[in-house]
Amino acid sequence: MVWCGFNGWGPAAMSVGTLVLLASFLFIRNGIGLLITAAAVLAAVLLVLFVPPEFNGHVVIVLGLALLVAAVRDLGKLANVHLRHRDRLASSDAYLLARATRVPAGLWIVLFATVVGAAWWVAWQPMSQVFDVLVGAMLQGSAGFPA
Repeated sequence: MVWCGFNGWGPAAMSVGTLVLLASFLFIRNGIGLLITAAAVLAAVLLVLFVPPEFNGHVVIVLGLALLVAAVRDLGKLANVHLRHRDRLASSDAYLLARATRVPAGLWIVLFATVVGAAWWVAWQPMSQVFDVLVGAMLQGSAGFPA
């Protein structure tokens, strides 16, 4: 999402995200979940249809960064369950996948960490260019930044 937002694909990313949210209706089991998902779908549709693409790009960047931060937080919680709170293993996705597939939970955690790391790496590529421009502007004293 971050890469899409920086590269002019914000509305497309928002549209795909809306389709994913629509598909998630199949798995929601409570009224509050249905209400929240319906509100998110409505907000995404309104953003795509009535908001300039540049603003959509900014929204997609912020949403993507929020999801990346949440992914790291949840990965830490998962590792914590396996390292310190083994009495809660039944609530662990890695544990449940290990039981269903016979692939060890530790390997699932490594795979999750690899996906999260790869997502951060992809997101960092356009962000690093923005930071380079900002640092360069600050060092040169241009763009209203004091030298």
